[in-house]
Amino acid sequence: MCAVLASLQSDAPSHSFAHTRRTVEAAFGQPLEVRAGAVPIRLSHLLSLQALFVTFEKRPVASGSIAQVHRATLVPGIRSDLVSDMTGRGPSAPDVVAVKVRHPGVATIIARDFAILRVLAEGAGVLPGLSWMRLDESVRQFREPLFEQVDLTREACNLRLFNANFAAWRRVSFPRPIEPLVQPAVLVESFEEGMSISTFLQADDPQLRRSIADLGVKTLLKMMLSDNLVHADLHPGNILVRMDAAPGSLLGRLLRPRPAPHIVLLDCGMTASLSDRNKTNLLNFFTVRFASVLPCLHLLICALCPPGHHPGRRSRRGGDCARVQRATDVPGAAGVCGRPGGLV
Repeated sequence: MCAVLASLQSDAPSHSFAHTRRTVEAAFGQPLEVRAGAVPIRLSHLLSLQALFVTFEKRPVASGSIAQVHRATLVPGIRSDLVSDMTGRGPSAPDVVAVKVRHPGVATIIARDFAILRVLAEGAGVLPGLSWMRLDESVRQFREPLFEQVDLTREACNLRLFNANFAAWRRVSFPRPIEPLVQPAVLVESFEEGMSISTFLQADDPQLRRSIADLGVKTLLKMMLSDNLVHADLHPGNILVRMDAAPGSLLGRLLRPRPAPHIVLLDCGMTASLSDRNKTNLLNFFTVRFASVLPCLHLLICALCPPGHHPGRRSRRGGDCARVQRATDVPGAAGVCGRPGGLV
């Protein structure tokens, strides 16, 4: 069962190439393939462009719940006009691109499915054993970001932000949207090479696994605590890993004698940001010394919950939050547990 569900991460049912062709041509107002004798046209004459792609693979390289991705090659000569690196370093994107095409009727299907889920959640809410789970609220919270993914221009916007945030990071990257080839139903972006991170989970090299895990944790913490823009769909199908070659210089080889993992994060349509209050609380949570401030952890978890939704006021040690709050004599509790600048 787990293997079948895991296959849906990047190998969900795909739509026909006929739909892909219609959607791309409708989005950009031009034929899909290059016509014989076609001359590349400059960006200023984009509306009269004969075609965009030299090659366009009919078989998708991946398919998810919202869209599927085709590998294609842009017409030579238009790259310098159409392709702009979102990190501000000028045109540098490759000719090979990924063309993400929305599935037909996906918005209608999502609306129907959530209507059914809402009825089931509301029915479950009247049962004594399930009412505390607030299933109706969970359905509502999940519905909104899923609908946001239907508009691929939102994903393009997120990609611009992620590329800017990680511009100085050499070993973390995101696809770059190809302007102006961005429409609600079609997104053209740079094609990123790599293998699914699940391939490396069973690797025999423990140092490689640790290196990937370390890079992943640092990436997530930067998103959460520094940028306040978190990729909210980080399943293995959206995380690629490729190996960067060891540096060519002597100093570089001394500092990094072996190839290093490089993480590529895909499918950035679903993101999350923390409120100032929760960002402060989360930062405090990560800065607590776990062993020495154990009495304060319950308070920290309570503070992360929305008002009125914390899991009870009693701690496992038998004291209440007010009692835990007074534990300011515990080493490492500065700025946490009720002190000035802390959680309260």
